[in-house]
Amino acid sequence: MSELLINVEDVSFSYGENLNGSGHHKAVNSINLSIEKGDFLVVLGRNGSGKSTLARLMNTLLLPTDGTILIKGMNTKDGKYLWEIRRTCGMVFQNPDNQILGTSVEEDVAFGPENLGVPPDEIRKRVDESLKTVGILEYAKVSPGYLSGGQKQRVAIAGILAMRPECIILDEATAMLDPIGRRDVMKIVKQLNQEEKITVIHITHHMDEASKGDKVIVVDKGEVVLQGTPREVFSEVERIKELGLDTPQVTELFHELKKEGFEMPEDVLTLDEAEKFLLEMLKNQV
Repeated sequence: MSELLINVEDVSFSYGENLNGSGHHKAVNSINLSIEKGDFLVVLGRNGSGKSTLARLMNTLLLPTDGTILIKGMNTKDGKYLWEIRRTCGMVFQNPDNQILGTSVEEDVAFGPENLGVPPDEIRKRVDESLKTVGILEYAKVSPGYLSGGQKQRVAIAGILAMRPECIILDEATAMLDPIGRRDVMKIVKQLNQEEKITVIHITHHMDEASKGDKVIVVDKGEVVLQGTPREVFSEVERIKELGLDTPQVTELFHELKKEGFEMPEDVLTLDEAEKFLLEMLKNQV
């Protein structure tokens, strides 16, 4: 039986006055969203769409102007739940340098549990387990300044894991990484979701990453305008383009072939699926 972890109820959020002094900028507008334990939710949207604001609202970095967000039944507006909510929903940001504080990798990963009052023996255990999970245990004594961007992002994820979260929110956490770094981080995130059953909320503008999720929502002008499985959402190729976004390259290719008169499915997401379909089509023509 599924368990509701995050419930976003008619939530809006407005920033202060615009630069010209003309009122407020509504970044999130009447969003309703239910996220169950174990979900892998991908949030898409063009720059300024409100997707990062939504992430910060779920981590109590911002509080709703209107509506309610419940994390395991805890209202984000109730200050007494602040640290319990942040422990439940750990957040990984775009630039790992903004959340790495320790002079060594292990010191940084220990920071969160220390602030939660976790006993030293348990902290040592959590640090080692978290670094092992993200594949950088051998760098425990190294200064983060000597690490690559992808390795730093692994340290940031390990720091969140050491706090034993039920959910990890990645706010464009792969945006500054090279393709290899992005691939490695996504592999770890998918593994955490599938093997550790950690709920993942992944805000990204990389369509190939979006196809890894179980559910996708597209945010535009602060509202959820599309939602469904990756296959359902990306089959809406023209709508996705209208929203200023791309589809996975192989989906785009099949869409263009279909427009040229070929009988092609529009819900192909990966190269493996494309290869399977094309081989089957060729076999039937022989």
